[in-house]
Amino acid sequence: MKEVIFLHIGQAGAEIGSSCWDLFCLEHGIDREGIHTPVGDARDSSCEAVFTESSSGQYSPRAVFVDLEPSVLEKIATRNNIFKKDKFVSGKEDAASNYWRGFFEMSNISDRVQDAIRLSAEECDSFQGFILSYSISGGTGSSATAYLMTELNNEYKKVTNVGFSLFPSPKLSTAVVEPY
Repeated sequence: MKEVIFLHIGQAGAEIGSSCWDLFCLEHGIDREGIHTPVGDARDSSCEAVFTESSSGQYSPRAVFVDLEPSVLEKIATRNNIFKKDKFVSGKEDAASNYWRGFFEMSNISDRVQDAIRLSAEECDSFQGFILSYSISGGTGSSATAYLMTELNNEYKKVTNVGFSLFPSPKLSTAVVEPY
């Protein structure tokens, strides 16, 4: 089975990722503790494309969450026990909707992000690529994603990258994360 790694970047990407994992768990019969309950007698092997199974039989998302400011990631990490704590990487202060500041701050945590991604890739038997969620409005989502994509393209040349971008609506707000 081909496996993918999800990268959720910035507040918007992390919030979207958290909601997606709630749905993935529901779809595959995985509870908040990471215990898989098969539907009927059949074992659902499709969950192995997006979840990692530990030796104790607990499932965890094959995902890395990245944000320059830790509070959003801390909230997501404590909501349930399926997430591995070493797959959350944050800095000390956010980009404050400033692209260059986010790009520069990302360089400070890049090694830790690369380590978390590398560990996730090493857990895969047949690594296919990355699925990213992030915002495009000038803050952490856009700047950190740009920085990270440069790094990923250098290290993982032959994998597929799929991105889901969130754009701000000028009718609601100029900031993507204002609805949160």
